Amino acid sequence: MRKIGWIVTTLFCAAMTASDVSASSVLQISFSEMSRKADFIVQATPSGRRIELRDGVPWTCLVLDVSKTIKGSPDRRPELCFLGGKTTNGTLGVTDIFIPPEGREGVYFCYDNSRHYVSSLVGWQQGAFLVSRDLQVGSEVLTTSDGTPVADIQVSATPNPQAAAPFAAGVIPAQAGKTTTFVTTARLISLIHQALVTP
Repeated sequence: MRKIGWIVTTLFCAAMTASDVSASSVLQISFSEMSRKADFIVQATPSGRRIELRDGVPWTCLVLDVSKTIKGSPDRRPELCFLGGKTTNGTLGVTDIFIPPEGREGVYFCYDNSRHYVSSLVGWQQGAFLVSRDLQVGSEVLTTSDGTPVADIQVSATPNPQAAAPFAAGVIPAQAGKTTTFVTTARLISLIHQALVTP
């Protein structure tokens, strides 16, 4: 993964001019693998978004104000960084990278920032579940990074190795007008613990 990140950074550094640049390459990962690969998993709220230049290449960085640690031993306010951002020389964009919006509470599956991966979230956009409130049912609802409510998660599901996907294998999106139950933060935490002990 480090080598891949270095190659991507080098290519973008060579390509970036005053015009915008955009590229992506991410495959589906299983919920279980995502849980195991994460250096830490937290319920947190992002803040302090900023742009950092590394050898002339922009990275977008932010900190997480952690309210609950689910896995690992992160700092109280760990930093996450993502390849891409806007500078005076142009915008470097990476399709499918999800950068958590400031103030958006969620459960985040994270790599330690010292790894210098293209995305600090495991599985890129797959590694974020956002906390929302469903006005119709009047209760907490977790959504994927694109705002799709999560109806259920199958811990034992396996990914399609050839497919790119907006969410991890095993994550079952809600169907409009049909889904009556949703995954809550408490349920998600329970499923993470289950994934961590499942062979």
